[in-house]
Parts: sequence; structure tokens; C-alpha cells
Amino acid sequence: MTSLTVALLAFVCLSASIVLGFLLQNRLPNHHLDADSKDTVKLASGMIITLTAMLVGLLVSSAKSSYDSLNAGVVEGGARMIQLDHALAHLEPETIPIRRQIRESVEFTLATVLTQNGASEEGTEEFEKRSWIDAIQQRMRALKTSTDAERQIYNEAYQLAMDLAGNRWKLIEQHQSALPTPFFAILLCWLGLLFTTVALFAPRNGTAITVLMICALLMSSALFLIHDLNQVPNGLIRLSPAPLQKALELIEPL
Repeated sequence: MTSLTVALLAFVCLSASIVLGFLLQNRLPNHHLDADSKDTVKLASGMIITLTAMLVGLLVSSAKSSYDSLNAGVVEGGARMIQLDHALAHLEPETIPIRRQIRESVEFTLATVLTQNGASEEGTEEFEKRSWIDAIQQRMRALKTSTDAERQIYNEAYQLAMDLAGNRWKLIEQHQSALPTPFFAILLCWLGLLFTTVALFAPRNGTAITVLMICALLMSSALFLIHDLNQVPNGLIRLSPAPLQKALELIEPL
């Protein structure tokens, strides 16, 4: 389910809750809508508002943390690719094929994952299957060093390759962790109940209806934000390609 679908579904449900509240005004007996009943409903609504605000805050914070972690992984990966390329440059000419492969991997990631139009499911699956860092490590194991200086550079370069491999798998695993559907279902039920109780005692005029519909739209956009931040890089909110674009500039074509 896409983020736009989630937002549209939430808006429809909340709009239906508003309509239900207005319909109940005509169906309920008058003593159910007196001042005492209104105070009781306001008290219950306050509890729902508090719980909803806490849950929405937790979900937004979790989604933002997930996005920031993925973005930091891209920045770290770009920096380590530049370091690895510069280290291997000191061991040429044997490392030229490896450096070419590093550049190709950056181009591949930019073309499939950090694209201008966002990544597709096929692109992220291809990124997961293409173990370019394993091939780089295998080629590096075949390198021969003759001096202590070369061995030190080789050890540093191989450690960078190891870090890149770990960073790649970390990004892949983080992409798998989506928020559970029950979170959204429970939150939507709470919001629907809240909008119904508000509409139950709201005046039936254009101003009240417009304000309630705007609130429903805003809450739907919050659910869109939460869901989309957990769909990176396949959602509408994307990771910045700037770190890898800069890495591509600094990695010399061979």
C-alpha cells in the first residue's frame, strides 16, 4: 500500500466519521445531547486527544529517526568510497580494475536507488542482489604488496571495504523495517472516534464543516508523512543523492 493510498483512506474514514457525528445529532434523543452529556463527551475526547497526540508523536519520531539513519548511511557510504578509491590509487596499476568497479557501483546506486523519480521496488531488489562490495573484496585479496608502506595502505583499504560491506547490509536491513499495520489501524480508529464526538456537538454550518474537513486533511497528511518516511527510498520522500554525486566527482574515471 502506497503512502498516498494510506492518506486517502485516512481522509475518507475521517470524513465518514464527521458525517456520522452530524447524523447522530438527529438520531439521538435530546437528553443525550444536554450539557451534562456534552461535558462527559468532552472529558472522554480529551483522553483520546492525549493518547492520539502521544502515538502520533512517537510514530513521527520513529519515522524521522529511520529516515535520518538511512540518510546518514548514504553519507557514510559516499565518504568511505572516496577514501577507498584514494587509498587504492597508491597501489596502482594493479588496483585500476577495482577502482573502476567502485565508480561503477556508485553510478549503479545513483541510477537505481537514488534516482530523481525515486527508487522502484525492482531497483532496490537489484541493489540488494548485486554484491559489488564482495567482488571488490575478492579482488583486493588477490593483491600483492612488496613494501611495508604498501601493506599498511592495503590494510587500511581493506578495512574501508569491510566497513562499506557492513554499511551496505545495514542500509538493506533498515529498509526492511516498516511500521506495523496495527499501529495505523489503531490510530485511525482513535481519530475516527475523536472526529465523531467533535462533530456530534458541532454546529451544522459551513464554517464548522470546513474546519473539520481541514483537520481531517491535516491528520491524513500526518499519516502520509509517517508512512512515506518508512518507505524510503521507494516513497515520495527521497534520500539525497548529493553525497554519492560528490563521490562520483571525486573518484577519478579510469
